[in-house]
Amino acid sequence: MKINRCTRCGNFYTSDGDVCPNCIIKDNQELSTFRNYLEQNQAETSLNNVSLKTGISQNNLTRFLGYDGFKQFGKNFK
Repeated sequence: MKINRCTRCGNFYTSDGDVCPNCIIKDNQELSTFRNYLEQNQAETSLNNVSLKTGISQNNLTRFLGYDGFKQFGKNFK
Protein backbone atom coordinates (compact mmCIF):
# COMPACT_ATOMS: atom_id res chain seq x y z
CA MET A 1 0.00 0.00 0.00
CA LYS A 2 1.42 3.36 -1.06
CA ILE A 3 0.88 6.39 1.15
CA ASN A 4 0.43 9.71 -0.65
CA ARG A 5 0.24 13.28 0.56
CA CYS A 6 -2.67 15.43 -0.65
CA THR A 7 -1.54 18.39 -2.74
CA ARG A 8 -4.50 20.46 -1.49
CA CYS A 9 -4.66 19.87 2.26
CA GLY A 10 -1.44 18.01 3.06
CA ASN A 11 -3.16 15.03 4.70
CA PHE A 12 -1.91 11.53 4.04
CA TYR A 13 -4.08 9.00 2.19
CA THR A 14 -3.76 5.61 0.50
CA SER A 15 -5.84 5.96 -2.68
CA ASP A 16 -4.52 6.98 -6.12
CA GLY A 17 -4.39 10.53 -7.43
CA ASP A 18 -2.94 13.89 -6.39
CA VAL A 19 -5.59 14.69 -3.81
CA CYS A 20 -7.20 12.82 -0.93
CA PRO A 21 -10.78 11.55 -1.09
CA ASN A 22 -11.90 14.48 1.09
CA CYS A 23 -10.57 17.05 -1.43
CA ILE A 24 -11.51 15.37 -4.73
CA ILE A 25 -14.89 17.11 -5.10
CA LYS A 26 -13.45 20.58 -4.48
CA ASP A 27 -10.55 19.81 -6.83
CA ASN A 28 -12.91 18.71 -9.62
CA GLN A 29 -15.04 21.82 -9.14
CA GLU A 30 -11.99 24.07 -9.40
CA LEU A 31 -10.75 22.20 -12.48
CA SER A 32 -14.10 22.78 -14.13
CA THR A 33 -14.10 26.46 -13.16
CA PHE A 34 -10.55 26.89 -14.47
CA ARG A 35 -11.35 25.09 -17.75
CA ASN A 36 -14.43 27.28 -18.30
CA TYR A 37 -12.48 30.43 -17.47
CA LEU A 38 -9.71 29.55 -19.93
CA GLU A 39 -12.20 28.82 -22.70
CA GLN A 40 -13.80 32.24 -22.24
CA ASN A 41 -10.60 34.24 -21.55
CA GLN A 42 -7.87 32.83 -23.76
CA ALA A 43 -5.79 36.01 -23.72
CA GLU A 44 -5.22 35.89 -19.95
CA THR A 45 -1.53 36.16 -19.03
CA SER A 46 -1.44 36.36 -15.24
CA LEU A 47 -2.08 33.57 -12.77
CA ASN A 48 -2.70 36.25 -10.16
CA ASN A 49 -5.58 37.68 -12.25
CA VAL A 50 -7.05 34.22 -12.84
CA SER A 51 -6.77 33.48 -9.13
CA LEU A 52 -8.53 36.72 -8.19
CA LYS A 53 -11.31 36.21 -10.74
CA THR A 54 -11.95 32.51 -10.04
CA GLY A 55 -11.10 32.19 -6.35
CA ILE A 56 -8.68 29.34 -7.09
CA SER A 57 -5.29 29.57 -5.36
CA GLN A 58 -2.23 30.18 -7.52
CA ASN A 59 -0.72 26.94 -6.20
CA ASN A 60 -3.68 24.95 -7.48
CA LEU A 61 -3.70 26.83 -10.80
CA THR A 62 -0.03 25.98 -11.29
CA ARG A 63 -0.74 22.34 -10.44
CA PHE A 64 -3.67 22.24 -12.89
CA LEU A 65 -1.48 23.66 -15.68
CA GLY A 66 0.67 20.55 -15.32
CA TYR A 67 -2.28 18.28 -16.18
CA ASP A 68 -2.52 16.92 -19.72
CA GLY A 69 -5.67 18.85 -20.64
CA PHE A 70 -4.18 22.17 -19.54
CA LYS A 71 -0.53 22.01 -20.65
CA GLN A 72 -1.24 23.94 -23.86
CA PHE A 73 -2.40 26.92 -21.75
CA GLY A 74 0.76 27.02 -19.64
CA LYS A 75 2.68 29.02 -22.25
CA ASN A 76 0.11 31.84 -21.93
CA PHE A 77 1.03 32.62 -18.33
CA LYS A 78 3.95 34.56 -16.87
